[in-house]
Amino acid sequence: MKVRGQNKFLIRAKTAVEADKSELSAEYFEIYNQLKALAK
Repeated sequence: MKVRGQNKFLIRAKTAVEADKSELSAEYFEIYNQLKALAK
């Protein structure tokens, strides 16, 4: 994880070769948006 300016960061994760990266990304953003909504 790296800080990329104010209120921004970059997360990198290693995945298995056979992992569906599109599905992982969609799941990540779904959870992220739910958590972001709680912070308001």
